[in-house]
Amino acid sequence: MRGTVRSTKNEHKIAPLRKAFGKLYEELELVEADLMNEQSMVDAMKGCTYIVHTASPFPIEAPKSDEEVMQPAVNGVTYAIKGAL
Repeated sequence: MRGTVRSTKNEHKIAPLRKAFGKLYEELELVEADLMNEQSMVDAMKGCTYIVHTASPFPIEAPKSDEEVMQPAVNGVTYAIKGAL
């Protein structure tokens, strides 16, 4: 089982995963991926049988432009499809 995170070193973000997965966390391989970096997304999916892509920007405050939210969302889906191929 593999999951992606922006940083494998950010314990604040990883702690909820550890808690949610409980004992299964030991079976989870976390790799870094960036919605704006095609190669990181494709590399993260190498060897996977199934892909569930749920990542999308969700800013707490209103973004300065729609592009701040739309571009990472579109790229993430596009790169997930490329990784699946």
